[in-house]
Amino acid sequence: MIEIDQYRWPTPTKRRWQVLRAGIQNVWEYDDQRFALHRGRLMLRGRNESGKTKALELLFPFLLDASLLPQRLDPFGSTARKMAWNFFPDDGDDKQRIGFVWLELGRLAGEGDSADSAFFTIGAHLRAYRHDKSVEGTYFSTSLR
Repeated sequence: MIEIDQYRWPTPTKRRWQVLRAGIQNVWEYDDQRFALHRGRLMLRGRNESGKTKALELLFPFLLDASLLPQRLDPFGSTARKMAWNFFPDDGDDKQRIGFVWLELGRLAGEGDSADSAFFTIGAHLRAYRHDKSVEGTYFSTSLR
């Protein structure tokens, strides 16, 4: 895993949009996980059931189409697990949980060697309720890092 240092954040290398960073906070078993992508690529390694597929389904299909439908969250199209399962897989005491997922994209903008970088971040603030197993999503985007 690449550790992200705020002074060495990934920078765009192409004129097309590339995913530079991503994050999952308080969803599933992720407390505050940040991913740095190298040239728009991410490699996840780990044991079975360590969260590789979960990270991908939360970051890419979910954020890009902003759909909480179970078949959009499951890489196999199943409707067995709703988004609330990512917040309440156990029988805990808490009545609600809040989490965030986000993706930062970047590209070179302008002409010549002095091209500036442009950024675009998309994300979701998720609030899950135990009593009815529902999840509310509030989506955001910004040109800031």
